[in-house]
Amino acid sequence: MNRIQTLQTLFPSSLFGHRLQEPCPATPSALKMRAPARRTDPPTPLYKASLPHDIPHAASAAHTVTMHITIDADNAARLRQLAVTVCGDSLSSIRVQPIAQARRMNVWLCMKADALDAVMSAIMRNLPCAQFGRFQTI
Repeated sequence: MNRIQTLQTLFPSSLFGHRLQEPCPATPSALKMRAPARRTDPPTPLYKASLPHDIPHAASAAHTVTMHITIDADNAARLRQLAVTVCGDSLSSIRVQPIAQARRMNVWLCMKADALDAVMSAIMRNLPCAQFGRFQTI
């Protein structure tokens, strides 16, 4: 007994008002008739370069962005104060993690996307040794 007969036995056609058909017939004639799928969009590159228009600061104010920054340990308090002053209520969280025998710190600032430009420019002006990492939209 094949699959269709089994299904028709379990679910008689009188219940649904139509016959069950094979969803994907595997006969050689059916396979020949199918056209291969064609891609209309260009292939995506393996590595997408981060261009200025790709950075999430162009997103609407409703989006939350996490910004990764690496700084010297001496500047951690200064960065925190700067972020709180510039962002205000747009800043949702700050995560600090020491690295390299606590000489440097990883800092993640989680804020609304509309405050991103102001915070980035303030950090670049006041902490030139800061290294910006990945930006993630949440």
